[in-house]
Amino acid sequence: MNVRVSDIVRMSLRKFFTLLRFKHLHKKTVRFSRQAGYISETDIFKLQ
Repeated sequence: MNVRVSDIVRMSLRKFFTLLRFKHLHKKTVRFSRQAGYISETDIFKLQ
């Protein structure tokens, strides 16, 4: 497989920042869901 180093770095950074943003948004929303009475992600999945 012939992949350029710059492509690998670009993909890695994109994944890193996506994960970082997800963790930040998750932390913000957990507070609101706990205030609404949901304790865990399992409680949210039970709503569906």
